[in-house]
Amino acid sequence: MSPLVAMSVSVPTIITAIIIVVIRVSVTISKTISIVRVVISTPRAKERIVEFDEGAVIADTGVKLMGKLHQIFSGTVLTEDGDHIILDDTKAQFIKEHFKGKKIGIFYKFKSEWLMLKKVFGDDITDDLTEFTSSDKNIALQMVSGREGISLKDAEYLVFINIDFSAVTYFQAKDRMTTKDRKFNKIFWIFAENGIEAYIYKAVSNKKDFTLRLFKNVFSL
Repeated sequence: MSPLVAMSVSVPTIITAIIIVVIRVSVTISKTISIVRVVISTPRAKERIVEFDEGAVIADTGVKLMGKLHQIFSGTVLTEDGDHIILDDTKAQFIKEHFKGKKIGIFYKFKSEWLMLKKVFGDDITDDLTEFTSSDKNIALQMVSGREGISLKDAEYLVFINIDFSAVTYFQAKDRMTTKDRKFNKIFWIFAENGIEAYIYKAVSNKKDFTLRLFKNVFSL
């Protein structure tokens, strides 16, 4: 029997640069932040209702409040009737201007964010991988559905307009550009100033889901 021979295998090192961009959202979102403060400070859960022209937003439970704030801090919200409201497109506008001339992959959390991206980017963005690969268009994918089984190797950068509560989604989605031949990944997260995103990032980057308990601790509920 031949003796076992120890072999050393060279594994290529992939360097991932993670850049957190905190932006001051426009005057429009200031109105929304004021609404958020009212919603949080309302002691009675049943009174956590905000009326918009497009419909009502109700946050009468801890889970609903966490979800609505998660939406609002990225500029959109879903009403009780299922209508998508774009409150402020600052994040989308920032991405369009900052990455102008670059081929990027964008991850979003909520359908309303996709509608906002489509409104801002127009025909320069797609959600179809084949079209992205064969054209100069950027691509936007929902985080959970796009976090595995998809390669965005043709993207120069990955940009996250929001962040998911799941640590699994965080680690899988940010790895979508990685190939055996690629040595460097550059990933951007776009956070609103004083928003919820930084707290979520702190949890998921440390392999912990952002839970209702953490949310209540952050906002002293």
